Amino acid sequence: MIRPTFFAVVIFVVGLFTTFVTTPSALAEHSSAPIAQDVVDDDALVAQATSFIEQLANGEYATATEQFDTEMLDAVPPERLEAIWEDIIARHGSYTGIVETQVETDDQYTRVILTCAFEQNQLNLRLTFTDDQQIAGFFQSPVQAVDAISNSYLIALVVAAIFAILYPVVLAFVTQRQLHVGWRFFAYGALIFIAFQLVTRLPLVVSAQALIGPQLQESTVLAIGWLAILALTAGLFEEIGRYVGYRWLMKRTTKTWNIAVMYGIGHGGIEAILLVGIGNLITAVGLASIPATVGALPAEQQELLAQQLAPIYASPDWVPLLGAWERLWAVIFHVALSVMVFQVFRRNDIRWLWLAIAIHALANFVVVGVATFFQLTGLSLYLVPQALMFVLGVASLWFIWRCRESGERNDDISASHAGSTLTQA
Repeated sequence: MIRPTFFAVVIFVVGLFTTFVTTPSALAEHSSAPIAQDVVDDDALVAQATSFIEQLANGEYATATEQFDTEMLDAVPPERLEAIWEDIIARHGSYTGIVETQVETDDQYTRVILTCAFEQNQLNLRLTFTDDQQIAGFFQSPVQAVDAISNSYLIALVVAAIFAILYPVVLAFVTQRQLHVGWRFFAYGALIFIAFQLVTRLPLVVSAQALIGPQLQESTVLAIGWLAILALTAGLFEEIGRYVGYRWLMKRTTKTWNIAVMYGIGHGGIEAILLVGIGNLITAVGLASIPATVGALPAEQQELLAQQLAPIYASPDWVPLLGAWERLWAVIFHVALSVMVFQVFRRNDIRWLWLAIAIHALANFVVVGVATFFQLTGLSLYLVPQALMFVLGVASLWFIWRCRESGERNDDISASHAGSTLTQA
């Protein structure tokens, strides 16, 4: 639920090597007019690229963006460029100088690659120039060849996966024993998530994003708009699906708070098991196999793989454990949403469904988008969203308990009463 695009099964299967962390400096090169080879002077471009990096090092971001073409400036205004550079510094240490320069030219672009030294390691910073010597792209990649992922990182992936698989199962087992509610309601929740999220919504999202991906990379406004759409559709598909489960899968069942809790555990639990549990295990296997398989890749693919793995190389080894922390509270959030939709039947008021949709969408938008809104870098990039998850989880626990206290006075809802809700609403 909480990661509308970045925690999807399809993404894990198709791209084993691009998970968990997205670096803000991975800016795609947009298309521009073909380069006039006899006009652009390599030495002049190297000097311009060197000046650009020095301006970043000196904090002259507004001056640096004066060299951007229109599309690049729209995508990366001075404040965005500042966030990108600060993220590089946070990951690799202070900038110390340029070690080597290289110029590449093809039919469409001229690129200047600057090998830059930082306190912790070296990076290749690549600038793409148009035919009038404006900057049309800024990209980073590690200098070193593709290397093995640290064992600590892989262990953290596996630990998070084991937690994501066992946690909802243990939670459901305790619920079954303490609340005397059957496992079939866990299965109903899992079925609704698979049907309305994985089978229905996710393919639509992936198809749409494949069509508009380049535009999203070029416009921050469009990217935020797309995030809002993802958050809203997550709320609509999952909460309407949850209502459908109550309305038809449990048509002849007396609906209670106990059932709502197990139903929510099934919904959030299968998400944790599939997306973080199995997803992490697939990712760990793929990352562990890199040393044995990378040698067979062409040089161009090795460079692309190195670029994709750069965020992992630069991130702390404990970062995958945040996936377990997020699932700890995300499952509780799903239980709260399940209890909220249950109020449609308990209180005979359809407005509780719209409230669940709104809260689900807002939570997605804020937690996933906070890093973009505030241009977070360094440890805050990882920790602030998880702090929000904690707050969301605690609020969810409060709501779940409050509804139980009210439900004790009016616990049982007849199937006929539930069946009349849709008509009356």
